[in-house]
Amino acid sequence: MKIVYTCFTTDVIHEGHLNIIHEAQKYGEVIAGVLSDEAMIRYNQFPTIPFEKRMELIRTLPGVSRVVIQKDVMYDEIVDTYRPDYIVHGDNWNYGPLKAIRANVESTMADRLLTFLTLIMKM
Repeated sequence: MKIVYTCFTTDVIHEGHLNIIHEAQKYGEVIAGVLSDEAMIRYNQFPTIPFEKRMELIRTLPGVSRVVIQKDVMYDEIVDTYRPDYIVHGDNWNYGPLKAIRANVESTMADRLLTFLTLIMKM
């Protein structure tokens, strides 16, 4: 089964989050990351509820098979660790500060694909 990764920083779940999970499920098993408090603060967002409560909030959502900690706003470590086939995010990373995170994801996933293709060609 394919692995689909999505990440949340949220203290409140809304319809957009549920839509992301619903769409992600169409592509495979959904692993949801929760951005650590430290990463949120470095990114200039301040959690209003404790990290463990945010983890539990995501863990209870239908369609999420596993919840993990994302320790950085960039996805390099997540891609290396969980090797997702897809990363799903809302359209809010098409502009503003989140655009840099999208560029990181695209680059990281492209690097992974190129490495995979190189390995196949050497066989």
